Amino acid sequence: MKFSQCEDQRGDQHLDILTDEEHGLRIIVSRLGAELISLARINEAGEWTGFLYRDNDTSASSEGWANHATVMGYYLHRLKNGRSLYRGREIKGGRHGFLRSKTWHFIESATNESGALKYRITSDNFSPSEYPLKVSVDLSYKIDIDKVSVLFEFRNEEPELTAHVAFGLHPGFAGCKCLPVAIAGIFRREIISLVKPGTSILRAERCPFQKVSCPDHASWSSSMYRCVNFLLSIRRVDAG
Repeated sequence: MKFSQCEDQRGDQHLDILTDEEHGLRIIVSRLGAELISLARINEAGEWTGFLYRDNDTSASSEGWANHATVMGYYLHRLKNGRSLYRGREIKGGRHGFLRSKTWHFIESATNESGALKYRITSDNFSPSEYPLKVSVDLSYKIDIDKVSVLFEFRNEEPELTAHVAFGLHPGFAGCKCLPVAIAGIFRREIISLVKPGTSILRAERCPFQKVSCPDHASWSSSMYRCVNFLLSIRRVDAG
């Protein structure tokens, strides 16, 4: 397989573009929020067809949802009155946590047998009022033939405490009221419990999305969101 990777700057957004040249599949990721802003396939005319809501559009939205595929964490949904307590410490924030508003570190790209983009947020990138423990996260997007996978990898850097994080991906898909839309997919969920340094227990399961019909764009908010949420407990691992 042949992959290419390049970068683009649009206003204040730095974008990474990964393309599977052999199969005509492309993803574009903004370093702001590590958000997937385009998932597209090329047609016989050489034109790209995007599958996300507002696909490849980085302009400010005048109305409605302004995102494409929001990365959520270290908590989900909303905190009551914008605040809560975790281990006796106050945390404050808006909807779906702080990851969506951070500029992520670009770690690496892969363009060999499979194509991938990898990003990172460390505890130096958020304040104790956003999340009080030292937990970092790597986020990877990978193209493998006709599949795009997203991998979250959390690392607990606390010397003793077990950390709890909630995380997820909130994509919106393109559609209009003049066309029927079918959405189908499979996600793989992996839950890792680190019992002691060097030991892990892994459970994995495949959870199919049922195909749904979206005949009316007005029902998009309930029918075309696909929100994948997880709650994870992570214990201390050794520095190696």
